[in-house]
Amino acid sequence: MNLTDTFDKLREEGLLAEMDFGCCKRCASVNCWKILEEEDEEKGGFVYFSGNDTVDYFRSENEGRNLWLGFGGDNPVEVAEVVCDTLRECGYGFIWKGDVQKRIVVKNVAMEDMEKVLIKASTP
Repeated sequence: MNLTDTFDKLREEGLLAEMDFGCCKRCASVNCWKILEEEDEEKGGFVYFSGNDTVDYFRSENEGRNLWLGFGGDNPVEVAEVVCDTLRECGYGFIWKGDVQKRIVVKNVAMEDMEKVLIKASTP
């Protein structure tokens, strides 16, 4: 499964899931909270990676490029567990040690996955 499919699955799990969203983690998180409060109170929480996370991914010179995911909700531990379970199910490795103050690190995200994200984001 690719990253776009994984985020679709996170939406199916009841989360607001946004890719390349907002300029930075602060803006992305604030905007996710606004969406939950104003438009879709039935969502259990949110997960995202920001524009800065996308830039950091492409700037990385490491062969195994990682992507950082922010998350939140009324029960952030539960949200993170849903995200981690979905990542595992979709074949992604990750690091998260149970600290809601730390973001989830998705390990070795393929360049093709991130290119698909950018293509999807630029398609009207």
